[in-house]
Amino acid sequence: MSNEVELKLDIPKSHIRDFFKLDWFHSSPQVSHKPDRYLENIYFDTPSLELLKDKSALRIRKIADVYYQTLKTKGTSVGGLHQRGEWEHKIDRAPEDRLPRLKPELFPVDAWPQSMTVNNLLPVFETNFTRKCWIWRSFSGSVVEVVLDEGVVVSGEQSKPICEIELELLEGNASCLFDLAEAICKDVPVLISDVTKAQRGFDLYSPGVWVFERDSLTDGAPLCRLNAVLQYIMGSESLCSEVVEALLCLVQDGYLPTMDVIPWVLKLQSTSPDVIMRSQWLLRLARHAWLLSNKDK
Repeated sequence: MSNEVELKLDIPKSHIRDFFKLDWFHSSPQVSHKPDRYLENIYFDTPSLELLKDKSALRIRKIADVYYQTLKTKGTSVGGLHQRGEWEHKIDRAPEDRLPRLKPELFPVDAWPQSMTVNNLLPVFETNFTRKCWIWRSFSGSVVEVVLDEGVVVSGEQSKPICEIELELLEGNASCLFDLAEAICKDVPVLISDVTKAQRGFDLYSPGVWVFERDSLTDGAPLCRLNAVLQYIMGSESLCSEVVEALLCLVQDGYLPTMDVIPWVLKLQSTSPDVIMRSQWLLRLARHAWLLSNKDK
């Protein structure tokens, strides 16, 4: 099992060209380009969606003519940074089969939700996309895989586009993901995101089935409130009065820097924020939440 640590950024399709204009990234000796790949993925679950309810995901991925079976278990998300367990095995396809058959026995028994019957698994949606990939090495020694995914998620006759950048930590400290993301968003209107490809697929397969359990914005410990505020803002273009109240309380309690928050809150009272400015503020807030959660580790 490996632990995946990544930061996900949504990018408008119309601004992909802006990403490729980033000379400091694409012309840097710190960056190496890997071959493009077309990835075909089929996600599985039981009829009652037990994997979804456990916040796990099971897929078969085809890369060229090779198939991989992957199980990702529920993890944590702090400051937009995702960490979760992952098992992956290469599997074969029999000549008479269109797709390889699932082999649930390859995964540890305790990786599955309790009482789930693996024989009930069936395909529920597909995500198919082109992946462009780079390896970025920071001066501090951290190594990050940067991928640009562009394609579609399909369930039955329904579909949604995929257009996102993922920054995955390969070596080093996760704080470098925020540094790299903030450098990108100075010229490209990306936004930190908590929405996975799997969430998009389940929303198509059974609209409304994906329920995000958000903590109270005003109750609980300051770090919980900070993360709840961040989760809300990532999924909303505007601030409700409860968010403003929670932000100001966090400033008053010393959990957010005044100069970072107050001007942004005041700006949102009168007009919608510029996307790049909003993304920079979100990244600072996300970094702050992540650093607070890791300060004693």
